[in-house]
Amino acid sequence: MKRFLQLFAALGVMLGAGWAQAALFDVRIDDLTETVTATVNGNPVTLLPDSSGEFIHFTIPFSQPLTTSGTVSIDLLEPVSLLLSDRLLQTLTNHVDIQFSSDPATFPPPGVFTFAPLVEDGTFQFLFTTTVNFPGGGRDSFFYRVRSDSVEAVPEPSTYLLFAAGLLALLAYDGRRKAGGVRRT
Repeated sequence: MKRFLQLFAALGVMLGAGWAQAALFDVRIDDLTETVTATVNGNPVTLLPDSSGEFIHFTIPFSQPLTTSGTVSIDLLEPVSLLLSDRLLQTLTNHVDIQFSSDPATFPPPGVFTFAPLVEDGTFQFLFTTTVNFPGGGRDSFFYRVRSDSVEAVPEPSTYLLFAAGLLALLAYDGRRKAGGVRRT
């Protein structure tokens, strides 16, 4: 994806000044460890004081002064049960405010606009992009990806087959013993 972002930025330079003023923010949230971490363009972010456990909260300034508003969220679901596992909430004000919550008792409220949920798969999943256009030209684009830890184990079909074969063998043995087919000496 880094190559895609570099190509996208190079293409912007070739297409003109409006594109050349684009700022790209690759926001990655990693929940594969005990402590949730976040990076922007590969650099760790500074978490706000209310971050705790599997809840993180941080902000990203716009590349130009701007006041706007809007709230967007997306949920990540457990792969088998499809229960709510994680929520990313983005709020735009005079900066970008990001809250991510993983497996808590309570989640931040969903955004005014909520994208269709995704099912966790243990890889960095692309969630959505937000692009902010500035009145004087230029834009900031925020690409969100999350890697979540809640991949539920699903037994292989062969596990069921082995269990069933063992159960049938025990039942057959018990049936033969009761019918007198197995003698003890």
